[in-house]
Amino acid sequence: GPILIDTGVGVGNALIDELYSPVHHDLDEALGRHDLRTTDIATVITSHLHFDHCGQNSRFPGARIVVQRAEVDAATAPYYTVPDWAFPPGLDLTVIEGDHHVAAGVRVVATPGHTPGHQSVVVDGGAGARTVVCCQAAWDVRSFDAATLGDDGWDEAAGAASLEKLHALD
Repeated sequence: GPILIDTGVGVGNALIDELYSPVHHDLDEALGRHDLRTTDIATVITSHLHFDHCGQNSRFPGARIVVQRAEVDAATAPYYTVPDWAFPPGLDLTVIEGDHHVAAGVRVVATPGHTPGHQSVVVDGGAGARTVVCCQAAWDVRSFDAATLGDDGWDEAAGAASLEKLHALD
């Protein structure tokens, strides 16, 4: 079934609202543009467990949530995430370590740097087409450029190695 990468920021956390003033986008409307509902999503690949990437995990009780073990471990630290958003009751959490095949033509690539368990997604299509969703392995196109490897993330060495890994995918 359909795969979603990240669920976005959650709603209703006073501290997050005060500190970040997040802009909320209607998830149902966004999925509806692709003729999908939250109940259609079979798998959610969570790039990392910061609040703005896993905040609506509770909207996908029937989906498996794929996340790196290092990220789950990191998320136990105070103020790392909003635990109720990252790990809502009844969550079908699939904890992986490293690169992982998700479905035909879809794989997760471990890309630590921004966080210890950050992961990116590679989608291989027909005729050699490839899409790499690097998530927050880079902040923008300029920081993805090989000339600026290592400029992003709290762990510059791991971030640089992750970007090199993504560049090697051509």
